[in-house]
Amino acid sequence: MAGGDLKRLVPTNLFKIGISGLDTSHVISVSGFNVNFEEIRELALSEQGTPEHGRLPSIGPVWAEITITRALSRDMTYYDWWKTNPEGTVMDSMKEGTITVLDPAMKELVTWEFSQAWPTKYSVPGYDAGNRTEVAKETLTLAAEFKRTS
Repeated sequence: MAGGDLKRLVPTNLFKIGISGLDTSHVISVSGFNVNFEEIRELALSEQGTPEHGRLPSIGPVWAEITITRALSRDMTYYDWWKTNPEGTVMDSMKEGTITVLDPAMKELVTWEFSQAWPTKYSVPGYDAGNRTEVAKETLTLAAEFKRTS
């Protein structure tokens, strides 16, 4: 890394996650920290009647979904939380949480907080009898608003 300090790089394999009311002890991966402003294209006519094009940002940010993958276990809290969506009780069961990246000494480096999280998708990838090393996983996808706090 030209002119850089390798000690300042943030690793991707050391992190912790906390979600109010959910077991997060077997989380394998977390992704989806994307936020952007959609582009609004505007077409107007000038005083002379010729078309003029404009580009504006959307009024508010568009949040990506957070995807959490953990080792599959007998714990059904992820599935039970996802089930609140079709039951119509998801608004009452929104959760908050944090995702923190750690350094090798387990010191907190970067933290994201998310709020108003609710599950949009629950999935269990397929099984493969020929693969004896793969761990069964479950994935929960959340709609949430998040911000980097450190």
